Order: sequence, then structure tokens, then C-alpha cells
Amino acid sequence: MQDYQKPFIGVYEHFRRIESSGFIAAIPIIEDPIEGVNTRVLKIKTDGAEIVHDDGLNTDVFPPQEAFRRVLEVFSQRNLPSHGAIPIYGLDPSMYNNFLQFKCSPQGIPTGELIRDNSGDIEDPLTWHKAVDKYARDKGFVGGIPVVFNGDTVFVYLLSSAEAEVDVFYAHEINHYTNMTFNIPDAQRDLLLEAHELILSKIDCNTHPEIPAGVKSAFGFSELVYRDIGDNVPCDVRPGFILLGCYYNSRIWLNFAELASSESLAKTVIHEIMHSCGYDHPERPDPDDLSHPYYSSIPVLAELCIDGGFSAGLL
Repeated sequence: MQDYQKPFIGVYEHFRRIESSGFIAAIPIIEDPIEGVNTRVLKIKTDGAEIVHDDGLNTDVFPPQEAFRRVLEVFSQRNLPSHGAIPIYGLDPSMYNNFLQFKCSPQGIPTGELIRDNSGDIEDPLTWHKAVDKYARDKGFVGGIPVVFNGDTVFVYLLSSAEAEVDVFYAHEINHYTNMTFNIPDAQRDLLLEAHELILSKIDCNTHPEIPAGVKSAFGFSELVYRDIGDNVPCDVRPGFILLGCYYNSRIWLNFAELASSESLAKTVIHEIMHSCGYDHPERPDPDDLSHPYYSSIPVLAELCIDGGFSAGLL
């Protein structure tokens, strides 16, 4: 995964997990680095483009201009009926064999016209996207996407409201796809990311602002590492309890054998996320006593956001 691909991956993965009727993909318009608070995106309408697969294509290259050139080369060889294409990125490695085929023609814009009001090197990916998007909006389009830098000219797609729609995705919605490390099989990673999206949809569930603030901080800016509970977990298991999760030193261990649904996984993950933010709790009482301080701690109260109940195991 190249660094320039990360905002594209985060935006696309979040897009495909939320309701997107009438749209086929989403592309970031990078106004600030990915560490910023939000990212403007262009949601591409199904009438304006389609995703095409080609086994001979590999867009996992640097610099990004080379990925764009490879897509256009494959596109031209296939004699496809549309007018142009760009790479599209996701967590699935097969996405390196896909491109987004547009139904509008790229236009050549003089480099000087693009960078007139933008400092920096036009070959830098961030400068590229910022300059093209500003130019597009100044011309009355909803946004623009750079395709190829060629000497004194940058070829761009200028998208109208019939082809795309502007939206905003926040850092905590997209960064967790690429900032975190998943030392687990792909099937477990996919279930975990479903749990992430469920958490994001539930975090404003009660009157404890520490919970949404903690989730947004962790998902937006942390570099947590996920592992399976059998992978050298450092937490002790108390007799009579099943260990569902453990947090230690920027790592989270999860018991995927016991947490078979996104709902049960989300309850454990949000609990451990609160630990990663510095919140703790006393040892869980045995037998259970809901008046015990354990049940009024932030990690345990965070579990209630998911389905109103507490986890059955030890966290």
C-alpha cells in the first residue's frame, strides 16, 4: 500500500459500507493531508462511470502519475466505448486490477493556469488534487480529478452535477482503514471493519462525551494493531470467565472464536478502544453486581452504545 493510496482506500471502503444508492464509487478531493479533520469527496453516480476489471493491470505503483498512465494505457488497448479512466483503490488486492471508467472526456489544462493560485510542485499528489479541484469549481463543476501530468499540460476530468455529488467524510470515518494494522486473516479483518462501522453509527448513544471523543480520536489518528486472542495475549484469564478482549501498548487482542457477529465484536472493540484512550475500570465483580463501580466505568458504559447490554466475557 502506497501512502498516496491511503485516502483513496479509506474513502472507498467507507463509501461501500454505507448506503450509496445511485452511486458507484467515491474519490477524495485532498484539500488537506489525510490527518486533517475532514476530506471532501466526490461520489460518482452510476450514470457517470463504471468499475472495470483487467487482469493485466497493476496500479500498486509509485508515483501516482504512473498508476494513472497504466490505467489509460490499458483503457486505450481495450477500445472501451467510454472516454477515459482512473485507478480505484480498496483493501482487497484485486482492486489493483480495477479502474473507474468515466463517461466524460479528459481535458488538457495548462499547468500555469492550474497553479496560478496554488503554491507547491504540481507533480506532488496533494498539490495536483487541490489545484485541479479548485479549477473545476471555479469553472462551475462540482469537482475535478487529475489524470496525467504531461509537460506543460495536466489532463483532468471535470465532473458536472449529473455525474457526481460532493460529500464530506471525516477522519474517524476513513482513516481507520489504513492507519491501523490488522494482524489477522482477511475474513476477520472484514468482520472487524463491519464492527467499526457499527460503532461509528452508535457512538452518540448516551450523555458521556468521552465515548464519541475517544472513538473519533482512535479511529481518526491512532495506529492500533489488532491481533487474535491466541496470538501471545498478555492479559490473564480469571477462572469462570472467557477472555473476549485485551488492550496493551497500542495493541488490541480479540477472541474471534467467541465474537462471531459484528454486534458482539463491536461491544468488545469499543470497550478496548476506551482503554486505548486511557480509561480503565476495577476488576469485574463475581458474582455480578450492577451497582459495582465496574459498571459505571467509561469502557463498560461504551458497550451499552451497541445494543444496550454488557459483554458476557472478561474484557
